[in-house]
Amino acid sequence: MEIAVIVVAVVIVVMCFVAVLTKRGGDDRLVKYSYVAKTQIMTNAEKMFYDKLLLTLGNDHYIVPQAHLSMFINHKIKGQNWKAAFSIINGKSVDYLIVEKTSQRPVLAIELDDYTHDRAERKRRDKIVEEILKKAEIPLQRYQNYNQFIQHPLFTLPDTTSQES
Repeated sequence: MEIAVIVVAVVIVVMCFVAVLTKRGGDDRLVKYSYVAKTQIMTNAEKMFYDKLLLTLGNDHYIVPQAHLSMFINHKIKGQNWKAAFSIINGKSVDYLIVEKTSQRPVLAIELDDYTHDRAERKRRDKIVEEILKKAEIPLQRYQNYNQFIQHPLFTLPDTTSQES
């Protein structure tokens, strides 16, 4: 009888252990999803825009495509809830971020506004991004038409020489 109780107890412990691993996801959590490399990271129009940016900016700046806000916006400001602040910027990006090579300072964000920016949900997201960039004092330039940029001279970058690192 005692052996039966011990066996049942061991079985229950093992089942609990398996349940905990399964609840956490265990190692098999990774194998149930498939991943494939994208064939390209930018659309053809975005690539044309990028190439024009390269020609225009020369060697003084880096161009970061699809730059996530959390990459260049500091949300850890004393006196605010860091998790809440991060949740606002998490998952949001700009099409291009122009970064000064020597200082590594972000100097300009660029958004290409195609037809998807006409949707109500996207307009709300765009307003949030604009407000965040304004608070962070990073200028934002928008282009409604890829050809608007491709066929005309580029913007002038903000003067960053007066800013200290």
